[in-house]
This record gives sequence, structure tokens and C-alpha cells, in this order.
Amino acid sequence: MKRKSFFIFIFLILACGCEGNKNSAMNGNNIKVKFKIIDSTIVGYGSLYQCKITEVSDDNLKADSIKMTILSKDIKIRQFIEDNNGRIFIGTFAKNKDHEPYAIMPITGFVDHNKTSWLLTDLDTIN
Repeated sequence: MKRKSFFIFIFLILACGCEGNKNSAMNGNNIKVKFKIIDSTIVGYGSLYQCKITEVSDDNLKADSIKMTILSKDIKIRQFIEDNNGRIFIGTFAKNKDHEPYAIMPITGFVDHNKTSWLLTDLDTIN
């Protein structure tokens, strides 16, 4: 039993270490977007928000608006958006995948004009 616990402990330490390296590598692929939600609708797997961009931290995102999806399972994010209706949001997004087949994907995030998907990792409002 001690031997099994030891191997589980080592596995957890290695897994945590690898996850940290993964996040460090992704830091170069994050963008911050300031936006205001203009309209929303329900789709089969969540909520779809039409967002007007007011500022973006990456010059490669050349868009005036995005269609951001929030999956049904992300209840806290959807509630935060509802509680702050009409305010300007600032979202941090991590690059997910290139060459997405559709402009709207079942992710909590959005797909840009280059068909790159971006996952929402943090959301706040501007005072």
C-alpha cells in the first residue's frame, strides 16, 4: 500500500510540474480584449454573445466585433455576464487551435477571422 501511495505521489508531482510548463509556454499566446456585449442568444450548447471590441492587446486580431460562446456548463461566467449587463468587460483569452472548421465552435471563447479559436481564461469588468 505504501508503495502504491508513493507512485501516486510521484505522478501528481510530475503532473503538476508539466502543467506549470504548459501554462508558461501559453503565456505568449494570450490576448486581452475589452468589449461590450451588444446582443445575446441561446444556442444548443450555451449562450452566444455578439461583442463590440473597444480595445485589444494583439495587433493580429483585426476585428471590430467577435461572437463569443459561453458553454452551458460555465454557469458562473454566464451569471457574471448577466450581473454586469451593459458594462465593458475585459477578457483574457488563450490560443486554443488553428484552422477551426466553423466561425462558432462549442467552446467558451471565440473564433477569430483567421479561424483560430481562443479560450476564455479570465473575465472582469472595467469600473
